[in-house]
Amino acid sequence: DAWKAYLSALNYSGYALVKKDAFYYIVPLSKAANESIQIYTGEYSPNVDTYFMSVLSPKYLSSTTLHQKFTQWIKNEQGAQLIDIPETNKLIVGGRGSFIRKLKDLLKIVDVEGYKESIRYIKIEHYAADEMAEMLVNLLPSTKQSGSTSILSKASNLIKRDSIISNIIPEQRTNSIIAMANDQGFKELQELIKKIDKDQTATISEKMRVH
Repeated sequence: DAWKAYLSALNYSGYALVKKDAFYYIVPLSKAANESIQIYTGEYSPNVDTYFMSVLSPKYLSSTTLHQKFTQWIKNEQGAQLIDIPETNKLIVGGRGSFIRKLKDLLKIVDVEGYKESIRYIKIEHYAADEMAEMLVNLLPSTKQSGSTSILSKASNLIKRDSIISNIIPEQRTNSIIAMANDQGFKELQELIKKIDKDQTATISEKMRVH
C-alpha cells in the first residue's frame, strides 16, 4: 500500500516511474512515452502507477473503432499514448498501469459478440426512402450528429446500451434503407420503422371514422 501511495504521489506531481532492465527511473510524464519501457502483451498488466505499454487485442470490434472511442479519454490522461495497428487489429496503449487497467476493463464490457457492424437492408412500404432516412436520423440518438456517429460515443452509453447504428442511407431505386448496424442496432431500427412505416391513407380513414 505504501508503494502504491508513493507511485500515486509521483503521478500527481507530474512524474512517472519507468523500469529499464533491472532499474527504475523517475521521469516527467510528458517524456515517459519516449523512454524504452516494459511492454505487456498478455492479459496481465500490473494495476499500479508505473508507466508501461500494453497490447490490447479486441475480438469483435475493430482496433480503429476502439481507437476513435478511446481517444477522448487518452486526451485527459497526461503522458498516455494510443496507437492503432489495423493490420493485426491491435491497440498499443502506453500510460499508468491503473489507467491501462481501466481501459482493459472497459474493453471487456464493449468487445462482445454482437457489437460488430454489418450492412443491413430494410424495405420501406409506405414512405419514400429518403423521407424515412431523414426521420430516422432525427429520431435515433446514434445518428443525430451528421448521420454517422455511433452510440458508442460516450462511456455512459458504452455501458448502458449495446446497440450501434453508425450510418443510414436511403436507396431510392428499391425504396429501401441501408444501414450500418450491429444485431441489436438492427433490431432497434426494425422496430422503429415498423411503428413509422404505416399506410397513411388507412390512418386518415380511421381518424375520420372516429370523429
